[in-house]
Amino acid sequence: MNILKSIEELRASALPPRSVVAIGNFDGFHLGHQALLQEAKSLANRHQLTWGMISFWPHTRSLFGRGPRKPLLSPAQRQEALAATGADLFCLQPFTREFASQSPRDFLVRLGTREGGVKGIVVGENFRFGEQRRGDGAILEDYCKRESLYCRICPPVRMGDQVVSSTLIREALKKGDIPLANQALGRPYMLEGEIKKGDQIGRTIGFPTANLSQLAQFLPGPGVFGAYACFSELTAKTFPAVVHLGERPTLKDKELRVEVHVVGEAFSLDALYGQRARVYFLGKVRDERSFPDLSHLKQQIKQDIAQAEPLFGSPPPTYWGI
Repeated sequence: MNILKSIEELRASALPPRSVVAIGNFDGFHLGHQALLQEAKSLANRHQLTWGMISFWPHTRSLFGRGPRKPLLSPAQRQEALAATGADLFCLQPFTREFASQSPRDFLVRLGTREGGVKGIVVGENFRFGEQRRGDGAILEDYCKRESLYCRICPPVRMGDQVVSSTLIREALKKGDIPLANQALGRPYMLEGEIKKGDQIGRTIGFPTANLSQLAQFLPGPGVFGAYACFSELTAKTFPAVVHLGERPTLKDKELRVEVHVVGEAFSLDALYGQRARVYFLGKVRDERSFPDLSHLKQQIKQDIAQAEPLFGSPPPTYWGI
């Protein structure tokens, strides 16, 4: 897969043959995004073209007074997910104020539609582009018609009466509705972080945990969850796990933590410090709450594991991947 760092590189690459590109934030790589990519792939195959995705970083909303927005998937994870589809190219365009202020027409010309880089464009019906978001589907279709480009504007994917969107997924995760988020994603929601050494209190009560740091992704609401975990140094296997996300009220600890206890496995966590880990959320077991002492907490963890076990029935991911 060809990796491009801007649409200027896309325009200059002159990939043989020309390409169909799906354009959007692609935050989450959910079912709606997957439908856009499938349309781009089908269109490209029909006309013997290459195909791929143009994504933006940071999220386009981050420049319009809404502050930083933690992603559902990082750019590297989007690239990894796209590579698994067999796409030919991934372009990550820096989203700056200069880029956002160009006219809709300049944006389309800048894609390289006249130089030969892009032959087709696929977007969702709510896609907006150019200064003050003035570009819409009608402008895009008119431009593509005049330039003899293929154009597809796709309707949203629905689950019943709900439109699949990153907003829907974020709200579901905040509420702890993991099944709804996973249904919209088409896979378990995943967090990735680095394993750091904690205070090792879990070991004293028989439930050692891997503590994840450097978490740049959107976090579900606090609670205890059933999950699968995999580790970058143990790539051949995933492990059933119980994950605590939140503060530790029993220990009067206000630091936000993600603590992963691998169920039924006896391997040394010490060897994993500094390694990367991924946690795939399957369902919420309970809300976060305080216990009188560590003995009561130990008994609760046993119950948490028993309640999480039915979630482990479906086949887990078997690779270090999305």
